[in-house]
Amino acid sequence: MDQKLTVAVCYEPPLAEHGADLQDILEQVSFVQRHLSAAGYFVRELPYKNDPVSFIQNLKSMRPYAAWNLFETFGGAEERQNLGAALLEIAGIPYTGSRLNAITTCMDKRTVKALLTVAGVPTPEMYPYFTPGRWILKPAKLHGSVGITEKSVVDASSASHLAEAIAEYPAEMEIFAERYIEGREFSVAMLDTADGLKTVALAEMRFMDYKPGEPRILSFDAKWAEESTEYKRTVRSFELGPEDGRILENIKTVADKTAALIGLEGFARIDFRCDSDNRIWVIDVNPNPGLGDDAGFIAACAHAGLTPAQTLSYIVKAAQHIR
Repeated sequence: MDQKLTVAVCYEPPLAEHGADLQDILEQVSFVQRHLSAAGYFVRELPYKNDPVSFIQNLKSMRPYAAWNLFETFGGAEERQNLGAALLEIAGIPYTGSRLNAITTCMDKRTVKALLTVAGVPTPEMYPYFTPGRWILKPAKLHGSVGITEKSVVDASSASHLAEAIAEYPAEMEIFAERYIEGREFSVAMLDTADGLKTVALAEMRFMDYKPGEPRILSFDAKWAEESTEYKRTVRSFELGPEDGRILENIKTVADKTAALIGLEGFARIDFRCDSDNRIWVIDVNPNPGLGDDAGFIAACAHAGLTPAQTLSYIVKAAQHIR
């Protein structure tokens, strides 16, 4: 890079009352700054401070090559994070990751599931469809496994039983029920390295030392509470053997279809479950996965031979041709 290009890192600082999942934004800002600088970019931080006009004016005055979209909240609310992308759209500055429409779609898990179902992409059934068995209760508009605990998996003998379990949660959490898929869990990292969004690596989340019948899920503690038993018993692995070949090819095919359907761009992560019959199911779609030294997306790219600087550089370059 003959002349340093400016990248504006745009985000809203977390509030004191935010949990570990949103406090993590500051570590992401630091990570992006360090590794984009290592890639040869001039990086400027631009926090949003509840003044959209000043934010847009300041962003435009920087005349950046691209804006790095790190908005995970807006006005302090995760449910409005898409408004950060809306500001970047208004400013007319190329920005990283998926466009506003895809971000908005993925803010509500129920919307994503409805789109996947209509398109014939396998995703676990959602209540009010019902068959007796295990179900997992999820907040529709919260991410990072917020609200997910070992109690989120319920054995429901009837639709009324399941409805009662949902009703135990505060209405503002907008809890919905999804059929629980017993089996293996995979995470697909997707990156645009010049020819569109493609799978770069697949990881399996392995649940270690779980008792028979114990729900194997990535709860909030498994993701964020490093001293917890759940965190220590959940291990990311890239050691997948030849016997997994057909499953992995199926996952890649469905990941491509899902990304195209939702409109994912730049970089993304899609999570799957694989049941005892080797059927795969999409359980989560993340258009702008978290970044950091211990983040799963970065670990997957490293497994594919990419340094953090190379990974972030690809994401910035992709922003230039995404419209």
